[in-house]
Amino acid sequence: SFEGVDDGAIFVFLDMSDKVRAGRALEWVPAERIVNIDHHLGNKRFGRWNYVLEGEAATGVLALNIIVGLGVTISPAIATCLLATLIADTGCFMYSNASPRTIRLASSLMEAGADKEAITEQLYQTRSFEGQKVLGRALDRATLTDDRICYSIVTQDMLREFGASHEDLEDVVGALRAVERCDVAALLKETDEGDYRLSMRSRGPFNVMEIAKGLGGGGHFRAAGASLPGPLEKAIASMLQAIRAQMWVRPGT
Repeated sequence: SFEGVDDGAIFVFLDMSDKVRAGRALEWVPAERIVNIDHHLGNKRFGRWNYVLEGEAATGVLALNIIVGLGVTISPAIATCLLATLIADTGCFMYSNASPRTIRLASSLMEAGADKEAITEQLYQTRSFEGQKVLGRALDRATLTDDRICYSIVTQDMLREFGASHEDLEDVVGALRAVERCDVAALLKETDEGDYRLSMRSRGPFNVMEIAKGLGGGGHFRAAGASLPGPLEKAIASMLQAIRAQMWVRPGT
């Protein structure tokens, strides 16, 4: 437990399909003290109170529903935070989850004073020098297979070489997905323990959430992730086998 945390404290978990995504520091929190607010498909309902709207554009939409329900005035600061969730989870409204309703919500948040320019500057136009160098290395060592899988690996050695962290890797899998002739993009990120975090993105009919679920993970139709045990060769083989198995599944089956 955390020192100084009241025994009756309630923990609110946001945007997590599984409690383990909060990290080991919160493993001890019992379900009866958890509020689980999320929009991911396959959420495990790990709290006593679970507010889950699977398939909603962003968890920020659920937060907005709660704020409106409580009668709280939406200040420009609140509106900016909520709009940031919509922009991030829809890829600047490029992804298929950006519905007409999503655009209307974004418009209402801008009318409430959300700072769209500050959001896009921070999310898409500001990158650490270390992260950009890791991105370059990851693209340099990327592989594009004949069956249209583009993947790369970021090791702990690479992070140390450039002084980067896992937080600097947000752009890598998206850059892999942008490659022409890529249907499924995948990035393996080595953990401190020598295992690998798998991040996937797809285009067209390819459901990476089903791939991730088969590997014990989850996410969305075109953006999902899982954890894979090392060593690297084993992780790559498991990843490719799982992706190829799903690529042979007909859409809708």
